[in-house]
Amino acid sequence: MNRKKYLFPVLLAVSTGQCITSHYHDETVDYANPRHEFKSGKKTIPGHAVSRTDGSTDIYFADILEGKERLLKITTPPGVKDLHITDTYTAKTEGSDAYLVFVDVCCTDQDLFRELVLHNVGDRGKPLEILKQAGAESTKPADRITIVSLDESNIFTFSASVTTWKKEALDYVVESVHIEVGPYSKMSLPWRERSYVVFGLRQFGYPGTVLLDILTSPVQLLYLAAGPGAK
Repeated sequence: MNRKKYLFPVLLAVSTGQCITSHYHDETVDYANPRHEFKSGKKTIPGHAVSRTDGSTDIYFADILEGKERLLKITTPPGVKDLHITDTYTAKTEGSDAYLVFVDVCCTDQDLFRELVLHNVGDRGKPLEILKQAGAESTKPADRITIVSLDESNIFTFSASVTTWKKEALDYVVESVHIEVGPYSKMSLPWRERSYVVFGLRQFGYPGTVLLDILTSPVQLLYLAAGPGAK
């Protein structure tokens, strides 16, 4: 038996001043986080937006969620209402141009961040130039362009904004803006990469972590007594 494999989580929890059960619980909660349904190595990707008769718009993006032929679907409702974020395997092929840009409030160029996120209805701007700065590989003029900005750099909450630009003469004007900020539980992403079985089995691990906390409590108490600067 490889003892190092099993001792590592224990030593990690103790060295960070966190009890083993608390550390295990944090990992279990994070396992259920919908953000794990997204692929890594994200980039600005094209998609398309389809207007519906009820005033809402469905926006589709491929190659962003784990799973073959799986699409990210974002619905913007009429009026000021929450976005609906889910997945689908079917989408209408016709629609206006849309682009998904991943942003990070702490690392994205602040001028670009403002151009992507901070707009009001009626603002004039140049969405094609904004997309070029965001790394879009190919863009073209269109009567309507939708830019979706998604920030999922925080492991607890996400933020999303949907800005639709409409062509007017030689300029573009913001036609609508939707913004969503909240916990990942607001995303209606089914469990595809995550497993209910694994999540359920993790619940049986808690008695073991409690026992380990009891066995290592002298070490944990010494660490706490030594203070955060202890090595």
